[in-house]
Amino acid sequence: MERVEPSIMENVARVINNELMGNQGVTDFAHSIGLEKRDAVNNWLLGKSDIRLNSLIKISQVYNISVDYLLGLSDHSSPNVSIQGAQEITGLSREAIDALHRHKVNSDNMDSFTHSESFNFLNAINDLLCSDEGEKIIDSLVKLRLALVAVSELLRNYQDNPGQNSPVLEYPNLRSWEVDTKSCILEAQEALSGYIQDYMKAREKLRALHLLKEEALDKGEGEENGEHSRAQR
Repeated sequence: MERVEPSIMENVARVINNELMGNQGVTDFAHSIGLEKRDAVNNWLLGKSDIRLNSLIKISQVYNISVDYLLGLSDHSSPNVSIQGAQEITGLSREAIDALHRHKVNSDNMDSFTHSESFNFLNAINDLLCSDEGEKIIDSLVKLRLALVAVSELLRNYQDNPGQNSPVLEYPNLRSWEVDTKSCILEAQEALSGYIQDYMKAREKLRALHLLKEEALDKGEGEENGEHSRAQR
């Protein structure tokens, strides 16, 4: 029988080792996919034997991972084609899409409790992505993240080579990054302040309506008690 391409088995071994086994040993992993002994898994990891189709399918089912990803034929680990499509369109990771889905489920449950779609998490995300304020916040966060990665890389290089000059002196762009970063923070604060002000205004209106309702109830109870007293006389 013709052997599977070495690169394919290398990918299978990499995924099993780095992503699936976790803290469990080879024996426990073998048991999790219905194998009595660890020999087969050891041989896969060492490249001594090819993995059979039934074992690939079992790993896919137990660990919720696509066979194509195991074989290195796809960059998307989820076996769910809808999630794969979302990853392809958005560029988001499987973990990010899973997180969005969890929030959607929680929002749906909240909607059934509050009977109001205004509490829906996805409505908030849509508003954030489609509003000018939201775009400023996201743009600021992206710039801040890029600045953090760059500065962290410089710091790591400096720590690995303590004899060299200050990274600020060797990397003149760092000062301009600091200016850009401060600008990003101010833009994000300004954008967030709009949301905060809208919230405070809505909160004050709600409080005023609540007070009016309480006053109306107190007035009604007072009139009812007065009529009751007159009736007793």
